[in-house]
Amino acid sequence: MAAGTEVSLTKSKVFFFNTDISIQRNLSRILSFQRDHLPSNYLGIPLTDKPLSKDVWESVINNLKDKFSKWTIKSLNLAGKLVLTKAVLQTIPIYMLLALVAPTGVLQKIRNIQRDILWGKGEEKMKWALVAWDKLCKPKTHDGLGLHDSNILSKVLGPKLWWRWLKEIRNPWAKLWKQKYAMDWQETDHITMAGHIRGSQIWNKAWENRALVQKHSFSKIRNGKLAWFWEDN
Repeated sequence: MAAGTEVSLTKSKVFFFNTDISIQRNLSRILSFQRDHLPSNYLGIPLTDKPLSKDVWESVINNLKDKFSKWTIKSLNLAGKLVLTKAVLQTIPIYMLLALVAPTGVLQKIRNIQRDILWGKGEEKMKWALVAWDKLCKPKTHDGLGLHDSNILSKVLGPKLWWRWLKEIRNPWAKLWKQKYAMDWQETDHITMAGHIRGSQIWNKAWENRALVQKHSFSKIRNGKLAWFWEDN
């Protein structure tokens, strides 16, 4: 209402689980949403009640390969290829990596495609990688090119989700996590949560990588409210 926008009925769907068919029909009529079933997709992310396979990453891999096949990279120098690698190839997988735990083999494929374009693989003349990939992924201040290693990026995005949960506990999605996974934990103890708490794919990604946040953050009470802080060093 504040933004003056409306719900798009053509893009909205409703899912039912263990619900009588008459109730499904009535709710679908009231909402004017189409009924859908799992597996499905939401903003490109697969929705399923079963373990994900490597196949869900095929669209990302194919998208990267498609960019590789269409670009005329032989007409670009190394600086041009670096810009394309950073601006396109390294941004395409981020959305999926943020929400899902990527298999090691998938991360390797993503890295190989990025490396092949940077060094001009597929051109008429055979090209060799002149510098190790891990060195290229260092910051420019440390003699690197500032590229992102897909394996490290995947591990960092998990703690980022956990940090957002600590900081944004009043947001609807954070409240849902609280109700579903942390009902028995006080808010002040979220940072030290331990045990075997499995859930959705995105929760699992945050949960399995929370150690980085636990190691480098702390909490304080400010103005009667709990606040989380990241260590300066």
